[in-house]
Amino acid sequence: MGSVQAFDIRAALIVTVTGELDLATAPRLAGALREATSPIDHVVIDLSQATFLDSPSLSALITARRELAARAIRMHVVSPPEHLITRVFEITRLIAELRVVGSVDEALAS
Repeated sequence: MGSVQAFDIRAALIVTVTGELDLATAPRLAGALREATSPIDHVVIDLSQATFLDSPSLSALITARRELAARAIRMHVVSPPEHLITRVFEITRLIAELRVVGSVDEALAS
């Protein structure tokens, strides 16, 4: 089972997922992302503590990125290079589209 927590820092919404990102957790992630409103101009989804990512959740990340871009809100996904979930992004060729970076600091600096 996973958890989703969100907090604001420097006009950015940081959403941290711990544990599994699956059918049970994805709606909580989507709810947190819907909260991204002005003055938020950047969303960082931190998956560094996530242990699992299913295909519907992967699709939800793609949809979120597109919806946020339509509102002129940048989005980055945090998944360290050695993390298993990063391999999922590599296999699906989504590193660039989801703007996957290795740390929250790197995302905030982008």
